[in-house]
Amino acid sequence: MSAKLFLTCTVLLGTLTWSADGFLFDILSGGTSSSGGSCPLFLCLNLCPAGYVLNSNGCPTCICKPVTKSAFCPFLFCGKKCIFGYQSDADGCYVCDCAGTDVVGVCPTVTCAACPSGYEINDNGCQSCTCKPATAPVLHESLKPIAWMLGKWTTTTGLAQFPTMKDFVYKEDIEFFHVGQSNLQFTFASFNPVTNAPMHREAGFIKVKPGTNIVAMAASHNRGVVDIEEGVYTENQITLQSTKIADISFVIPPTVTELRRRYTLIGDRMEKVVDLGTSRTPTQFHLRGQFDRVV
Repeated sequence: MSAKLFLTCTVLLGTLTWSADGFLFDILSGGTSSSGGSCPLFLCLNLCPAGYVLNSNGCPTCICKPVTKSAFCPFLFCGKKCIFGYQSDADGCYVCDCAGTDVVGVCPTVTCAACPSGYEINDNGCQSCTCKPATAPVLHESLKPIAWMLGKWTTTTGLAQFPTMKDFVYKEDIEFFHVGQSNLQFTFASFNPVTNAPMHREAGFIKVKPGTNIVAMAASHNRGVVDIEEGVYTENQITLQSTKIADISFVIPPTVTELRRRYTLIGDRMEKVVDLGTSRTPTQFHLRGQFDRVV
């Protein structure tokens, strides 16, 4: 029995072993199939310049695709496995560059945090864990007159008063945003300015009736109240008044009977004024906050 000389080296995802009699033994991770599934371990004794035939699951087999290059092309030996074959030069001869994105044979399997807009592709044509920049949704045409509200706002000053409670100051964070639909979404969150303890919170939507200056708000409050408010907008102001209010069955009295709101852009600041009516107190001034835009 004649002796054989073997040279072994690690290449990318697997081990290449070259023997003196010219056979190449290659083991590569199966990776992901062309249909998105998982491929088994890929073990072949041959390199295929034109690429490998894929099975019905989109995974490579050890069957080579037919070579169609000219007989005058120089012999090519590459230490890389290209599932979709090699690229061609100007003379139509194969070169040692993979054709297409060689996901199964070359790209490692990566586990990344979720990226809503997808992942960047690196210089090797493989997926990286870098997220593609998010594409901002286009603002709906009906919302353009109130687009000045968009962004995150935080109070510089906030004062609240009402006959049934002591006057107090508060801080509040507000965000108005959109996802390309015909409404603005909002979140309101107020805090104790000393202890930072959470206080009142709201979330909901604002819509504009197309072709008019009529605006409507649907708000849900953390104390178990939901309300619908309607009003109008002008260039830098929105005024609203409740038309419907509903409480959960075990809401703590007194119940809310009326809400009036006014949002005004004054220079670079936004002012929010709220009037409140309850089952015990007629509608009157409740709170005023001045907000600076954060984002």
